[in-house]
Amino acid sequence: MLVAIGVGADGRRRRLVVAEGMKEDAESWRGFVTGIIERCLRGVRLVTGGRCAGLVAAVGELPPGARATGGA
Repeated sequence: MLVAIGVGADGRRRRLVVAEGMKEDAESWRGFVTGIIERCLRGVRLVTGGRCAGLVAAVGELPPGARATGGA
């Protein structure tokens, strides 16, 4: 499962998207992130995930101004 959780200006967390993902490669994450951007995603400053090179690659290409970090 690929999951996106956002934190609003008010500090509240919101589940943005939960989707079935076959792989954690850059192509899968790119499609996932592109879909979120098309639907609702704005103002991304930071993306964090579980040491997934595919996520880091996809994020580096898509949300303008965002930076990616690898989590635990």
